[in-house]
Amino acid sequence: MSEKQARNDGFGSLTELQEALDTHYPGLGDDDEVDLVEFQLR
Repeated sequence: MSEKQARNDGFGSLTELQEALDTHYPGLGDDDEVDLVEFQLR
């Protein structure tokens, strides 16, 4: 994941996003793959 992806999701930094993810997925490792889904509303 990148700083840009974190900011696009409303976080102030990548670290902030990682801390939030850790509360929901405490076993998620730095090298684990994740799927990112982006929605665009019209």
